[in-house]
Amino acid sequence: MTRGTRSNSKRSKIAGLLRVLEERKSSLIKERASTVAEARSSKSRKEPVWEKEYDSLILGDGPKGTYSMDPHVSQVNNNVLVIAGTGGGKTKSVVEANLLHAFHQSMAVLLTKRRLLDQYGPLLKSRGYDVRVLDLVHPERSDVGYDPMLHLSEDTDIIGLAKALVFASGCTSTKDPYWENSAADLFTGFLRLAKVLHGDKARMADVLERVQKIDHPAMIEEDDCEDMDLLRILSPVDQFYALRDKDPQMFMSWYQYYKNGENARACIRSIMVSAVNGVLTRGIQKIMAMPEQLEFTDLVNRKTVLFILTSPVNPALHPFANLMLGTLFKELFEYAESLPGGRVPIPLTAICDDFATGGQIPNFQQHISIFREKGIAAMMLVQSLAQLESMYGPAASVTIQDNTDNIIYMGGNNLDTAEQIARRINKPMDEVLALPRGQIYLFRSGQKGLQLQRYQIFNDPLYKQKIAPLEAVNTR
Repeated sequence: MTRGTRSNSKRSKIAGLLRVLEERKSSLIKERASTVAEARSSKSRKEPVWEKEYDSLILGDGPKGTYSMDPHVSQVNNNVLVIAGTGGGKTKSVVEANLLHAFHQSMAVLLTKRRLLDQYGPLLKSRGYDVRVLDLVHPERSDVGYDPMLHLSEDTDIIGLAKALVFASGCTSTKDPYWENSAADLFTGFLRLAKVLHGDKARMADVLERVQKIDHPAMIEEDDCEDMDLLRILSPVDQFYALRDKDPQMFMSWYQYYKNGENARACIRSIMVSAVNGVLTRGIQKIMAMPEQLEFTDLVNRKTVLFILTSPVNPALHPFANLMLGTLFKELFEYAESLPGGRVPIPLTAICDDFATGGQIPNFQQHISIFREKGIAAMMLVQSLAQLESMYGPAASVTIQDNTDNIIYMGGNNLDTAEQIARRINKPMDEVLALPRGQIYLFRSGQKGLQLQRYQIFNDPLYKQKIAPLEAVNTR
């Protein structure tokens, strides 16, 4: 790279800029560090609390639709796949039924209906739950945030985050992923750069600040600079070159981009910036900047329900939520591995409304295969098996079904799904398509398929006492 000679006046200007910047940032950095440290210290004092009891898994009405979640009793996993078309009763008869009867397990609930938080949050809190809210639609209503940068513990995490952001954006090409891979590699370089400059205190805001300056020209002549404070205010090109010996992989991610011609650089840059802007919206950036951040191990050390709210009409929020769930599973697996029994202290169920919309949960098909071993389960709601296959691909879709010991079919119009269900229940396909509303087919590993009524939640005494009065108020 050709560099010009830096004049004394330019050095003086940079030094003055540094002083002003440091004075302005110093108090903010101290305040943020103090707030985060205080929040984490308070949370770390909590001891694991679990009643050593298991909840019931409610899949249908009556005794044949209710099972113990104790794996030693059931001998099957607690993963549930719920299949129903729009308005088929997935949320009311399955999700709400299990929220209503949650007393012992922890939960991470991804949903698009805020009324579930309003109705079931107070109920769960009265049972001793810590109720946490991460609202991607209205960030100001959240009481906890999530910054992916705080969950990068190794190189593979950095690479995985960069790929997840680029490929989750919907900007990718299935025919030739070269440009997307190049954009992900470039973003990997920016993630590494922030880690080198800020260490464990690096936040996504630090990364985005440098991405915005990707076109800024070099400001210094030397390729080496020992003054980290000075480096932090220079252009990314200066930072990559000056720190190339501290992290050669970081530099190569940048250099592989920079050695291209201008047209190729513009293409890679455009894909990266579009992907970042598409996933890390202004609202998401507010979530990432919150002082108190999620500690996923807290969910299994104390009885907790985390409500993650997204929007049914804004699919741009789903990739970030899926990224969060992917990190949740990975960290809980690692945490379980560090414990003597190899399981999380408190069982956790992730409830995923609209599971097959808005992108994949990273590595989900690998994660689900060891959920039971680690004390984790997933409840996945889809409109059809075709929708699941469309999102995750044929092979991964089969893997997800193979590792799900509980499947509920509540009806629908998809012919491929109806054909598969007909083979499972051993009935004609036209009979499956004509399944009456309110009826379900329940498939549970180790037993024949059953035709039952869906759970009659409106007849549940607990629902009548705790939830129905709230619904009456909301409908007035």
